[in-house]
Amino acid sequence: MPVKAQIHAVERSTLVVTAAFTDELNSPVTPTSVAWRLESDSGATINNRSNVSLTPAPTVKIVLTGADLDVLVNTNDSELRRLILTAVYSSSNGVGLSLSESYEFQVLNTNAVTT
Repeated sequence: MPVKAQIHAVERSTLVVTAAFTDELNSPVTPTSVAWRLESDSGATINNRSNVSLTPAPTVKIVLTGADLDVLVNTNDSELRRLILTAVYSSSNGVGLSLSESYEFQVLNTNAVTT
């Protein structure tokens, strides 16, 4: 189930998403690999952001800016974005364990006209 962010991004601004990794005992863990992708509500890749690798660390920051936060349909007041983060880690339960989490947030259209 996706994490629904309580924040809204503003079109063509900047949004920084911080992710911290924990194992099944909720202890901090450094993954062996980390990647993310950015999708629209329909699952279309946004701004060629598919399988973007990050340097593994217990906490990572993903910076979304510019075209990452474009509103695709100018008449929409806002549009849903989904950031999907995947990682592989090891713990006392095994090696090469998979982790996947998705975050949903709205991008507000700065050009939308409301009546």
